Amino acid sequence: MSSSSAQLSDIIDFSSFFRLVGPDNSRGQVGALVTLLQSFGWDRVSVINTDTQYTKDLATAFGNTWTGDIAHIHTVSIRPDGTVEDTSVDQALDGVPVDDPR
Repeated sequence: MSSSSAQLSDIIDFSSFFRLVGPDNSRGQVGALVTLLQSFGWDRVSVINTDTQYTKDLATAFGNTWTGDIAHIHTVSIRPDGTVEDTSVDQALDGVPVDDPR
């Protein structure tokens, strides 16, 4: 869990935690991304994230904040040495719809 994880905002479970950065939720980084995409007039997106807890939390927060359509969601796997599994990337990209980009 990163220091910007929204989970750390729970004052019952993390009563002595103090952060200097905003949480990764609708009030922080995710909210800024959603606002940016909406300013472009987008109402449909695909979400591709890695299998780290940080990016899983971001993808979940994005899904909870985004009011448009999420056309495709896929998690790309990272090996213990930090490299990305090519088949996982291929699966992620193959699932992105291209016939109706709106």
